[in-house]
Amino acid sequence: MFRLVLPVAMVFSQRTLWDEKAYSGVPGDEQIPEPIVDGALHDESWWPLLLCFACCSLSAGIVPGQTVFIELFVNAGVFEDVCVLHEEELGCDGQYLQMTAMLNLASISTMVVQILFGGAFDAWGGQICAALGSAAVAVGFLSISVLVLLIPFWPAANQSLSYAVIASIILTDCGAYLNSYAMVGLVWHYPKHQGLIMSLMNATYQAGAFFAILVEWTVDSFQVALPVPLLGWALTQALVTSLLWHIVPTQAEYFARAELVLGIPLPRHHDEQSLDYFCRKVKDAVGILKLDIWPHTMLGIAFVFSTATLNFYMSTAVPFGTSLLGSKQAGKEFGTLCTTINGIIGLTLGPFSGSLIDWFGLGLIVYSQLGHFSSALQQPSGWLRGPLPGQHWSAELPEGSSRYSNPISVGSVASVLSTGSLSLYFWLQNPVPDAPRLLAEDEVVVK
Repeated sequence: MFRLVLPVAMVFSQRTLWDEKAYSGVPGDEQIPEPIVDGALHDESWWPLLLCFACCSLSAGIVPGQTVFIELFVNAGVFEDVCVLHEEELGCDGQYLQMTAMLNLASISTMVVQILFGGAFDAWGGQICAALGSAAVAVGFLSISVLVLLIPFWPAANQSLSYAVIASIILTDCGAYLNSYAMVGLVWHYPKHQGLIMSLMNATYQAGAFFAILVEWTVDSFQVALPVPLLGWALTQALVTSLLWHIVPTQAEYFARAELVLGIPLPRHHDEQSLDYFCRKVKDAVGILKLDIWPHTMLGIAFVFSTATLNFYMSTAVPFGTSLLGSKQAGKEFGTLCTTINGIIGLTLGPFSGSLIDWFGLGLIVYSQLGHFSSALQQPSGWLRGPLPGQHWSAELPEGSSRYSNPISVGSVASVLSTGSLSLYFWLQNPVPDAPRLLAEDEVVVK
């Protein structure tokens, strides 16, 4: 117990966990902190990273657990007006479809503004991004809990309140993405484990799915309304915000550590946090991408294909399970199972794959596509039954499930083939450079 309490107490006993002198950003200040051995900042060297991972997992938002949350929101009456319009009972197919479509829209909306979050990190650093993102998650959950609480008492405004819930979900998940840059703020404090840190950053979303299951368990076990656990989540998130403020290095500490690890001076960042400065950093980020516009564009397309199946089909797990297994309760359990498996895979294979990249390099990603391809071929698909006799069992599936099998198969195979071929092409044509290309003004400063 002492070992669990110590790091948290240490966090609140001082402003920052990092002992190195922060670089001020003032021209002429050339003092570089004394070298610190990677992984040995203090006796509990991995605690900052583990605490940060736990906080970011709690801040993962709604979308990672959307399979579970769709059922919870439907039962709470979100978009119930769709059923009323068609004179059907609560939980009709139209309500599920509307809720699924809106959550997919929320997921896409948060992805569109990703470059703004990267610009925010460049402009303000990981500490501010972590605090702002976590605060947005807290406000979002508070807003969702209040809106869901109002829905039963204001049936005439069901549609307006439901769309307000979706807007709050978008706020929550935007905050979750911004908050995840807290992990990026630690990459230079563990320079030999950067692949692990980035994989942990991605794994926070899978880990966040477990909190959706916790919300579902709370609602079912204690027979409480959905706003109750959401309100508790919002209050907990307020404490997480304070914890992240102390864990995550400031921008000055981030650059000081980067200079120490790289052994070169970096372009000076002045203590400026205006909107104009933020816009300039976003423009600089776009400029970096334009230096190698073809590889960056195609790599982005590869990422889109590789994540399409998860993002667009996880939300259909409950109706698919209902159609496949013949009851809504079975569909609900199937959705919970999918969310649980997604979380377990993210927490195990994610960090493991990141460590493999640290050991063997990025080329390993290309070879992993062979395994993904063989997995994708196992999806039940009518057009694969001929060449793959093992797929004949899918002919026995209920009629309703066939609506899902072909799209899922096409999406899986297309995603893996596209990602694998593009990864192989760019790995061969564009080997990882010894040093990244810089903007002209930054190159002058470094030289």
